Amino acid sequence: MALVSMSKNEHRLELGFLENSHRFLKEAAAKAKLARTEEDQWMFAVSALIQSVELALKAALAEIHPVLIYENIDDPKRTVSIRTATNRLTNKKIGKLEFTERDQRRLQRAISIRNELTHSDFSINLAQVKANFHEVFAFLAEFNRKSFSINMDEIVDPAYLVEFLDDRKHHQEMLSRALTRIKDEGVASHLIRSCNFCAEETFVEDDGSFKCYLCHHHEDLVQCQNCGENFFKEELEDFSDAFQSDYSEGLYELINNYGYNYHTACSACVSEIKQNIYDLESQYFYEQMLEEEYQNKHTSQKNS
Repeated sequence: MALVSMSKNEHRLELGFLENSHRFLKEAAAKAKLARTEEDQWMFAVSALIQSVELALKAALAEIHPVLIYENIDDPKRTVSIRTATNRLTNKKIGKLEFTERDQRRLQRAISIRNELTHSDFSINLAQVKANFHEVFAFLAEFNRKSFSINMDEIVDPAYLVEFLDDRKHHQEMLSRALTRIKDEGVASHLIRSCNFCAEETFVEDDGSFKCYLCHHHEDLVQCQNCGENFFKEELEDFSDAFQSDYSEGLYELINNYGYNYHTACSACVSEIKQNIYDLESQYFYEQMLEEEYQNKHTSQKNS
């Protein structure tokens, strides 16, 4: 931390990425404590926690090389998002860190919660918010320990950590009960997935939708229009970039969709569809070439 003189009567406080991250982490812990009696404080707790995560990731990138904190290293203006930062840190040629798939999902879900909470109108399950907060808090504790050799009790008041541990125990108790329910109901393993909200293996399929036995998150499945199999909406990929189109003066004009009246499909089908479109285009150009060759030959014979 540095106090920089601006003028005779003005000073500016400058904080490095890591110091700033820890400042927001302390704020997140304080707001989470208040949220026990004032539930609206979760809005501020989650927002501060996500800010702390973002700054901690940037601090780790800056230690490797300062330019890595920017989205475009050739035009260093805008700093990276959490997704880009994690991608760089897990790149074996850059950061060589390891984030589990569950950690990635928890971080993205926390960002979504933060975005929902910062809108003027929102309705959200507080049990889900609390569970996600403590999972991300735990991730950040481990990240600080591994990346900067700093333990959480060096940042946050140990009294807060005791209360968080109590909440964590409650979460583990609820998880144990959810897993027992799955076992008691004899749910087959192929009908269980990792919940997109709390990231626990308690997401159970039931008649075309999934319901989490832990946080009660519900999500309908969407059918891939190409193969007919069911997927989560975010698992479907857009392949409209393979269509023949024209974009000029701000207007998009579809020229040829090659018979596909939809533009999303599962990843396996997208590969198949794009290959099919490529084959159709190749066949079209081949036929055009034969037609031109025939016309040229016919014209030459007519003129001779």
